[in-house]
Amino acid sequence: QSVRWLSVGASLVDICPSGVDELESLMIQEEREAEVNGVDQYEKYILKVLTSSTTGSDDGAIQLTFFEGASDDDLLKGMFHAYAAHECMRNEVFREDDTTTIAKHSYDITKSQMPQFMNHLEERGWQMETGFVNVECGSSCRLKIQEV
Repeated sequence: QSVRWLSVGASLVDICPSGVDELESLMIQEEREAEVNGVDQYEKYILKVLTSSTTGSDDGAIQLTFFEGASDDDLLKGMFHAYAAHECMRNEVFREDDTTTIAKHSYDITKSQMPQFMNHLEERGWQMETGFVNVECGSSCRLKIQEV
């Protein structure tokens, strides 16, 4: 059913029509490795929460786009985060228009529950080696950001 509310691999223009400032606001800084060689480290995906009033659907929507070089673990983490954000919207825990809080709260859920989720998958025999995870369709985009 995620096909109704989840879009994976949206282009940069689709996910950030307002430009660079919007992109920067969607990037999630990793706490575990806040800085490597003086450079901030970010998750290898961006997630945008769209409310039902924006989308015209009862479920709202989540746009999830991965950066070039995202690993299989990054793909699973991004998908987990998307489902957590959707649950936050569905449960109406937050004001519908508070998309930033929904994204941040669902990221906190992801950080706290992801290790247990990964262990659960491994215990159930999921193949977790490189190349086994695919969540993107053929028309998906990956973003590449270069320093200028």
